[in-house]
Amino acid sequence: MDSNNLIVFNVSKRFFGVQALDKVSFDLKKGEIMGLVGENGAGKSSIIKILAGAYKKDEGEIYLDGDNFSPRDPYDSLAKGIAVIHQERQLIPDLPISMNLFLDRLPEKKFLGLIPVICGATLMKKSIELLESLGIDLNPKTPVSRLNAAEKQIIDIAKAVSSEAKIVIMDEPTASLEPKEVQMLFTFIRKLKNSGTSVVFVSHRIEEVIEISDRIIVLRDGRVITVVGKEETNAEEIIKYIVGHEVKSLFPKETAQIGQEALCVNNLRFKKVNDAISFNVKAGEILALTGLLGSGAGHTLECLSGKIQFHDGEVTMNGEKIEIKIPADVIEKGIGYVPDDRKNEGIIAEMSVEHNILLPNLSKVTRFGFISRGKVQALVEPLIKALNIKTPSPQTPVKNLSGGNQQKVVIAKWLASDVTILLLNQPTHGVDVGAKAEVHKLLGGLVKAGGSVIFASSDLPEVVSASDRVIVFYKANIAADLDACECDQEKVLKCSFGL
Repeated sequence: MDSNNLIVFNVSKRFFGVQALDKVSFDLKKGEIMGLVGENGAGKSSIIKILAGAYKKDEGEIYLDGDNFSPRDPYDSLAKGIAVIHQERQLIPDLPISMNLFLDRLPEKKFLGLIPVICGATLMKKSIELLESLGIDLNPKTPVSRLNAAEKQIIDIAKAVSSEAKIVIMDEPTASLEPKEVQMLFTFIRKLKNSGTSVVFVSHRIEEVIEISDRIIVLRDGRVITVVGKEETNAEEIIKYIVGHEVKSLFPKETAQIGQEALCVNNLRFKKVNDAISFNVKAGEILALTGLLGSGAGHTLECLSGKIQFHDGEVTMNGEKIEIKIPADVIEKGIGYVPDDRKNEGIIAEMSVEHNILLPNLSKVTRFGFISRGKVQALVEPLIKALNIKTPSPQTPVKNLSGGNQQKVVIAKWLASDVTILLLNQPTHGVDVGAKAEVHKLLGGLVKAGGSVIFASSDLPEVVSASDRVIVFYKANIAADLDACECDQEKVLKCSFGL
């Protein structure tokens, strides 16, 4: 880290009167890994998009290797040495690794001296050289679809490095990775660092940020709160900087009276090959489903929500059998579902916060086919306040809200509908530390009122801390049914691997 690779000085950005960034300043050294953390809406996305050339700054200066940096667009930013690795993979699954690495600059030769075609030999040579230089032991001919999540992430990063990026910005790179895959990615990131490439690592997973970063920038309300070395801080202090006050627990667990069986799943099969799955949840109980990605926890919730059909089995609610063929079947019974893909399945992004909350609750605010404005306000505004949904107004489009606030809108619509059982798939995925505590406080309120919660999560601290019971899946079967107060993360992880 012998020189400043990037200097950001007093950069500000406003959107429709909202101050997204307020005089943000920091520097990034050559070969440094810089962690970037903050709540949803703190300004992380804004500064990333300015560096990527997607937004123009309103004020301030940026210098890259001593030269003024003001990219015209993302292509210009990449050409000047800054590459952004987004959460959504920028790869084509059916193409081999080699073509994905050089998709925008495939080597050509002239067929019959006239027709340009891809030069396979040159492409293979360049791909092998790139992969070997980065220590990636993968065959360039392998289709991307055959790679695991960590390998896909690494190829996405290698693609950026192949464009001679000086700085690689990674946005939530570990969100969909298993613990073993995270360490595989971290090994690769450290190789980038040793080669002189600078990395900006953006994540809500504070422990991972501290593990991989040299320094950490904390943003809050569009301002830099602190820049601190990893050796000088800890997770509790970083969380305090992020939210502005001490957070006693990211996953607060309310004490609720456990009652009678509320939902019972008997011999459910969502694949023809897996064993029958049977479990129950009681009134006042929070049940966590977990396991490695694809192990069956999320699929089970999708079956119970009516999103996908299950092959065999029976579901009873309060002792009575219920038919689940479409989502409307479970909604009618008082079961709500919060999907993991909230942007495409949980909200209608163009509609307002108010309208999204009203979607399953129109009967509560209408009379003779007409909507009562007074009833709408009486239903929506207390929920926005109680859930601390940060929005300029109830009429603001949901797409303008941060990820954590979008998640709270999805939960709000079900709380407004008086559900007795709430299903949540990855409830705090992509949600900042402050919002995590708020989401689980809401779930605690639901079970204290006699409701039941079943959530699927790959976040082990969340699984162990926020539930009464933990069901661990392994290869689409139940590997263990554990009392949360008698298990720890290590035990859950061992069960997840079938040990």
